[in-house]
Amino acid sequence: MTKINPLGIIRKHLETFGDRDGERRGGDYALFYGVPLVSGVAVWTCFPGLRIGAACRATAINVNAIFIPLAFALMTSLLSLKGRLAEPKADLLVRTSTTTRRTASCFL
Repeated sequence: MTKINPLGIIRKHLETFGDRDGERRGGDYALFYGVPLVSGVAVWTCFPGLRIGAACRATAINVNAIFIPLAFALMTSLLSLKGRLAEPKADLLVRTSTTTRRTASCFL
């Protein structure tokens, strides 16, 4: 088994920070990097003595252990449904014999 190199994933993620024209937008960088950094610094400076207890940490881990697999299962279900809906449907009259086409045209 080979190791996973995350650099390709990071590069592809950073390529999505722009318009369809390929122009980079600063708002994307601010949203994904600036907001978490500023909010973390704000919490750290506003609540210097904040300590998270063991019970709170365990609850957060348990909630994430339940929620993340459910979200992943939902995402894979939706993607497989999208793939099934995107498949072209065969036209029934084209695939049938000429007698069936004549019969079908008589009823129209």
